[in-house]
Amino acid sequence: MEQMEQEQKNYEFAYLAPLSIPDGDIAALAGKLAAAIEGRGGVVSHAEPPRKRELSYLVEKQRSAYFGWVAFRSTPAALRETEKEMRSFPFLRFLFIAEGRGAKRAAVRRERMP
Repeated sequence: MEQMEQEQKNYEFAYLAPLSIPDGDIAALAGKLAAAIEGRGGVVSHAEPPRKRELSYLVEKQRSAYFGWVAFRSTPAALRETEKEMRSFPFLRFLFIAEGRGAKRAAVRRERMP
C-alpha cells in the first residue's frame, strides 16, 4: 500500500479566478500555483496561462473569469496536501482531474475517427 502511495500519477488542475485580480497579479497567482505543486515534489509538465473567458453560466455571480490549467505529476499524498492549500487561493472554482488509462485510449480513438 505504501508503495502505491509514493508512485507519481498524472493530474490536471483547472481553475477559474475572478477578474477582480489585476492582470499582473494573475500571472503571479499562476506562478504560486506551480510553486505549490513543485514544492511537494510534483513535476509540472504544462501550464496554460490564465486567460479571460466568458462563462456559460454564472459562477459566484460572475459572468467572466480567468481560466487556466496545469498538467503535472504528483503522488496522491502530495496531491491531497496541494488541494488543501488551493482552498486558500482566490479561485472561484477549481478541479483536480486524475488521468486514467482509459483517457489515453479514448483520445486515440477520437483522432482516428473522421
